[in-house]
Amino acid sequence: MLRWVIAIGLALSLMACATPPKQTQQVATTAPDGEKLICTRSVETGYHIPQRTCYTKAQAEARKKADQTAMRNMQNNGQTLHAPGGPPN
Repeated sequence: MLRWVIAIGLALSLMACATPPKQTQQVATTAPDGEKLICTRSVETGYHIPQRTCYTKAQAEARKKADQTAMRNMQNNGQTLHAPGGPPN
């Protein structure tokens, strides 16, 4: 009986560690100048503290378009991503 209790307790503790946290949460707020902001809270892999980043709608759309273009280029040309202004890999 004691073996079963220990085994179940160990299994539950391992499952609790393997459950990923909620990765992204978007919130719409308003900047002091009245422009609408889209704020995202996300937890990066290996970190426990969520980071909050806010963009205007135009900035968010430009970033999304740039990310889609980068992914399309990677898929079509086999390229790797690099930081803007940095040397290509």
